Amino acid sequence: GTESRGPGKDASSQISLPSSSQAFAELVDLYPTTVALAGLPAVGEALDGTSLLPVLEAPHATHAKEAAFSQYPRCPQFDLLTDPERWECLWVPKANITRMGYTVRVVDARYTEWRAWQAGCVADWSPAGLVASELYDHYGDDGVGAAAYDDFENVNLAHEPARRAQVQALAARLRAQFERAPGC
Repeated sequence: GTESRGPGKDASSQISLPSSSQAFAELVDLYPTTVALAGLPAVGEALDGTSLLPVLEAPHATHAKEAAFSQYPRCPQFDLLTDPERWECLWVPKANITRMGYTVRVVDARYTEWRAWQAGCVADWSPAGLVASELYDHYGDDGVGAAAYDDFENVNLAHEPARRAQVQALAARLRAQFERAPGC
């Protein structure tokens, strides 16, 4: 792997960077990771992210982060085939966004809820606000290459009776993560 050093670190504190890891990482983790690599004091608890330094130091160890979350808009009032940029809400004013996708990725699954997006830039977390849901089984997914997505996201299992408990548990995690998120 590649080695990394930062200010305040001597040659004895070099880290051999792994080529891959099964640990979850989110973009919000980059800032606290950079701070840790630079040897700067830890930032307060106001950040959503966590340092990935433990992953860099021990890529195959068990890590505290059990899930990764994401949020992304959709504007179904535009046609995906004829106007894909506006369907993805690119260049669309915030007031015209009508759907928001919330996703949690855990070791063996990815679960998404599509929610009605209300004025004030908040999701409708009531039962009526749920527009659609998706559950994809990622059992056996090693996270490497195109197959990590393509081979595991073909059959939506969200409405399978055998998956009801899993859907409920993942839906609760989404709600806990996003329901109190501030508007725009």
